Amino acid sequence: MKKLKIVLLFLKLLLFFFIYEIISNQLYPIISRSILYGRYGREFIVEMSCILLAVIVIIIFKNTYIFKEKKENFSKSLLIGGFMIGLSFLSLLVNLLSLKTNPLIIDVLSLLLYCLSIGVMEEILCRGWIQNEFIEKYSNTQKQVIISILCSSIIFGGMHISNIWIGGQGIIETIAQIIQAIGAGFLLGCIYYRTKNIWANAFIHGFWDFAIYISLIDTIKDCTEGNITKTYLISSLLISIIMSIIYILIGLYLLRKDKIKDLVSIKYTAEEIEKSEKNKSRLIFIIIVLYFSIGYLPEYDNPEICYNYDLKEISYNELTYPVYTEYQLDNSNNQYELKLEDNIFSITNLKTNEKQEFYNKTILNFIVIQNNDIYTILLIGYNEYQTDTITYITNINEKELDTEEFISNTIKSFNIIENSPTVEKTGYIIDNQNNIKYIFLETYKKDKLILIDNNLYLFN
Repeated sequence: MKKLKIVLLFLKLLLFFFIYEIISNQLYPIISRSILYGRYGREFIVEMSCILLAVIVIIIFKNTYIFKEKKENFSKSLLIGGFMIGLSFLSLLVNLLSLKTNPLIIDVLSLLLYCLSIGVMEEILCRGWIQNEFIEKYSNTQKQVIISILCSSIIFGGMHISNIWIGGQGIIETIAQIIQAIGAGFLLGCIYYRTKNIWANAFIHGFWDFAIYISLIDTIKDCTEGNITKTYLISSLLISIIMSIIYILIGLYLLRKDKIKDLVSIKYTAEEIEKSEKNKSRLIFIIIVLYFSIGYLPEYDNPEICYNYDLKEISYNELTYPVYTEYQLDNSNNQYELKLEDNIFSITNLKTNEKQEFYNKTILNFIVIQNNDIYTILLIGYNEYQTDTITYITNINEKELDTEEFISNTIKSFNIIENSPTVEKTGYIIDNQNNIKYIFLETYKKDKLILIDNNLYLFN
């Protein structure tokens, strides 16, 4: 009998091993490509290093019990956090329907991995460490628990202020995000206090972020602020405040005395528990009224500019990143030198020594390509205010090199794209089918663009 059990166990484990190998062999290339080439792969790698730092903090403060402690299992914890799950599904559905292109699977997967890693990192730090520190030291009653969770959520909201200088986010958007993060942090804190399941909290948090960020997956991940109107200012802040209040009220609903009577030191009387139960219908009514009141706020035009370009798919056989400081345009009669020196771009006629520069323009780099007798010049830099990234574009026919006004006409013919994405690399690709060169741009967020007929397109 014992030998039969060993054989059955062996066969069971062998079957499991083969299934594991089949699944892992299918998933490995998809996940690895998503991390290496997905639009959010770099952010995911950064977040993983932050998770490592968060674990080190947990070890230092001796809070490692959070990884094993589970008052509720994963599915029950998701049920307790049902409001955030439901709201996330609703946001995900709306945002998916608003997409103008079909995103690549590696981009979606890289975003999912990135958001889940955010959830893990922030839940370990803000709930597993900060919230537990407050509750363990200062909380014995319902009121003290609420204050402790609120304190930790304020710290959580304050963390998002770094988006101003790290993510280039607008001030108004950041203030609204901080307000909502405080409310959402409070709700997440209440869910964690009820469940003591850090992994369920991390999933809820990550899925919530994914449902929001999916709306930007078909845009360039680089946004600027336009003209902020008073209506936008008032409406965006009111929405953030109302949503934050809703999150807090739902959190208070989760922390009713009858639900936490076994979690606090002081035991509540039957009368106190009954009163708490009566208040829950009032809370639900207020939450519903607040949620639907958002629809009556004045409409506004969002001043945020997120670059949204059409998608182009080109089969290419070469991708080059040349670095120019000088380049010469010439024909049988004339020769011109394009030069970048001390962030100043100039064009010089080497035969007559005529020279013109771009004044009040900080140029970081430039690139030149030639298709038959047509030159395309692209310059990347900043305007005189050092705020907006600017792209200069022009098409030059080789015959124009023989005209006396070539330099002045060329400088005048440059087109300007204000508020363009921040470009980190410039280069060119060669179209396999048509043997044509296209200027290639890579933003600092690793989005890829190509220039065709003076228009920018997303490029895969």
